[in-house]
Order: sequence, then C-alpha cells, then structure tokens
Amino acid sequence: MAEYLTLTDVSKKLGISRQAVFEYIKKGRLNCDMINNRFFISNSDFLDFVKKNNILSAGQITSDYVSFRDIRDFIFKRLGYKVPASTLYRYVRSSKVNVYRVGNKKYIKLKDLGKLLDHVRDIRSKFL
Repeated sequence: MAEYLTLTDVSKKLGISRQAVFEYIKKGRLNCDMINNRFFISNSDFLDFVKKNNILSAGQITSDYVSFRDIRDFIFKRLGYKVPASTLYRYVRSSKVNVYRVGNKKYIKLKDLGKLLDHVRDIRSKFL
C-alpha cells in the first residue's frame, strides 16, 4: 500500500501554506486522492511533483546555489543598475536557466550565474 501525505505534511515539507498546496492540486500540478472529503497525496506523486518543479529542501541549498536576492545585489554592484524581481525572473526564464525553489525563495546554480549575467548584458545593450 502506498504511503500518503496530508496537505499539512506537504506544506511543511515544501515550506509553503496549505492553501498553496491546494492551489497546486486545483491546477492539476499535484495529483491527490480524496478520501472522506480529505485530500491525500501519495508519496510517489509528491516526489514526482518535487522533481518536475525543481523544489529543494532547505538542507539541499549549499554554496553551489545563489538566491535571486543575491543575484539582484550582484547585478546592482557589478553592472550598476537595479533589476526588479519580476524582470530578473523574466531574464532567468528567457536564458533557459533552471530555477530551484525552497518555500518562497528562488535559487539558481552558481555555475549558471555567468550564463544569466551574459544574457542580462545582451538584453540591456539592445536598449541602451
């Protein structure tokens, strides 16, 4: 028999609210079973969701990862301009760099930082 997790279990493991877990279920991104009007997520469905969405636990974040906040600070110090979080996220998506999440915080691998900064420079040079 498969082991099941409750919404609360999943929210604690991901570092997000129960409502956010429910939204993933509602949007079809996280599979679940409903038993007696309660949601249960199988352990295998949970692990598939984590893998597909590049979600890490806090213990997996090492010096090999850099947070979006640190990237924004770095761009400001090195390149001389502030980048709003939404713009940075667009840069990351368009540069095809993987984003890893722990709760609400977003990270990229340090080895991908150079690729992202080159992409930011290219975009900025087109408009300046």
